[in-house]
Amino acid sequence: MNFASRGYRVLPPSAARAELWSVGLDGGQSYDNGAVAIDWTHHQGIHASVSLLIELKTLRDRLGIASDSKIGATLAWRTARVGLRGSSAPVTVEVAETAVSTLIPAGEVGGTLTLEARLILLDPGREAGDPLAPSEPGAILWSDQLTVTLEGIAPRLPILSIPAGHDPFYNLHNARWHVKVEYSDLNAPVDAAVRVYLNEANEKVLRMMLEPDGETASVMSSSLLLDVQREFVRIALLADGQPFDPEQTYADGSLGAAMAASIGLFVEDFDELQNRATWDAARLDVEVQGRLGQERAHG
Repeated sequence: MNFASRGYRVLPPSAARAELWSVGLDGGQSYDNGAVAIDWTHHQGIHASVSLLIELKTLRDRLGIASDSKIGATLAWRTARVGLRGSSAPVTVEVAETAVSTLIPAGEVGGTLTLEARLILLDPGREAGDPLAPSEPGAILWSDQLTVTLEGIAPRLPILSIPAGHDPFYNLHNARWHVKVEYSDLNAPVDAAVRVYLNEANEKVLRMMLEPDGETASVMSSSLLLDVQREFVRIALLADGQPFDPEQTYADGSLGAAMAASIGLFVEDFDELQNRATWDAARLDVEVQGRLGQERAHG
């Protein structure tokens, strides 16, 4: 049996399972069990859901609660940058697979979104239960979390368009853009540390600027976000003086936090990633693209 300092029995992590997390963006992509929502912007609401696998009788036995008790599932959310939080209404758990969802309005999240699936006690029932069984409606019995990095870089980055024939694109008509990162202070905000220069000589870049809601702009924006993430990984692993410290906690919204989110996509430890970046940079670059998601088309 599991006991908690709350004063009542709770469930071990293995008592239920979050089978599928889903984060869908208004008018955009949907990400299943994903750690990074690449295409998110501040103007998009988020539909989040989770599918839970639960064995009710086993849960009641482990908790010592009555057979006529009611258990509910909720999906809570919070975000450090904006400081808001919320939760879905509880769904009564009656079958082995229970889905619960919530809508997060546009403008209420940013940076890192934490989703928390919870099983809570809705009604302790009329039968006498175990003395250590939870008895108060709303008592949290079990929880599991998913952290999603809301990319949101492109809408906030200073983006400068460069006329044809000017630096840094002199004689580079096919170049699309140049991402420049000032990494002397990793606690600086991302939008103060990163600059994106667009090459107006590139036909698709020009079309992206003239038709921001078009298909080309959508494809190019995804490609640009991918290149920004590649640069974050490259600097974190290879920059002179090794300014990035994987053991440090960087402020939410800072350049260091953005790098940490990118490095967090890999399961290897930091030293191993540095070795791979040094000796097989091309292969690591391909893996970065694979983990961040394939471009919807090639710009």
